[in-house]
Amino acid sequence: MIKSLSFSLPLTLFSLSLCVACGDSSTPSQTFSPKKLYLEKAVASVEMTLSAMGDSGYVQWTPTTAAEQAVNSLNASQVLVPGEEEQYREAKLKPVTIPFTLNKATDKWQVVIIPDEENSTIEVEGYGSNLEEPLLVKSIPCCYF
Repeated sequence: MIKSLSFSLPLTLFSLSLCVACGDSSTPSQTFSPKKLYLEKAVASVEMTLSAMGDSGYVQWTPTTAAEQAVNSLNASQVLVPGEEEQYREAKLKPVTIPFTLNKATDKWQVVIIPDEENSTIEVEGYGSNLEEPLLVKSIPCCYF
């Protein structure tokens, strides 16, 4: 019997369903990888977060200020709210989180946000098991004047 838990993560902005029978990071690339899916959603959430910051003066910030704010906001959004911990325990699941950091990957399965002042962009790199080469790379225009 496969147990599943449906819950909402602020990181993904929509409901996901996780199952206990899913693979892990050692599964071949041809099969479903939950961690890679979360990494893709985390990279996409950086762009959504920066877009949402537009109403709060984001367009007037430097790329460095915008990147710092995004890292703080995205990491804070992954904190479990009351009641979620119990749901995970009951389903015998661990919460999946993808941490965000500035400038350089420090651990596996992490999103790095790199401000580029010269080109007024923010580079977003999603790292898996290999910290030498990102799995995902995205350049986001920043700070129109």
